[in-house]
Amino acid sequence: MGSRTRTTTSTSTSTNTSVEEEAPLPAGHEPELEVGLEPKSVGVGELLKVKVAATVPVGDNVTLPEQEFGGFELNDKKARVEPAKAGKQRFVFELALQAFEPGEVELPGLQVRVVTKQ
Repeated sequence: MGSRTRTTTSTSTSTNTSVEEEAPLPAGHEPELEVGLEPKSVGVGELLKVKVAATVPVGDNVTLPEQEFGGFELNDKKARVEPAKAGKQRFVFELALQAFEPGEVELPGLQVRVVTKQ
């Protein structure tokens, strides 16, 4: 059976998540998502650090696909995979975003792509 992918949109200002499906994931493969922002607000030219962590069964793969960040530009992106524990793998993405527009700018939900081993 081929791999399945799903794109998840995570609300960036909290740990709430909403899901937009490309294809349904098999039971037990829904990612556990954590999102953090630091600082909570930035001025023009300052960096906003966004951390997205997704925990999935070992063998599944998680990526952050290319996407738009609203009024922010991507300055840096780092990714790492933490050692597996109890059959789960944690993928961590750290983004440095920069605002170049004056005024209030909103960071849209972020897309997370999961490809299962099945």
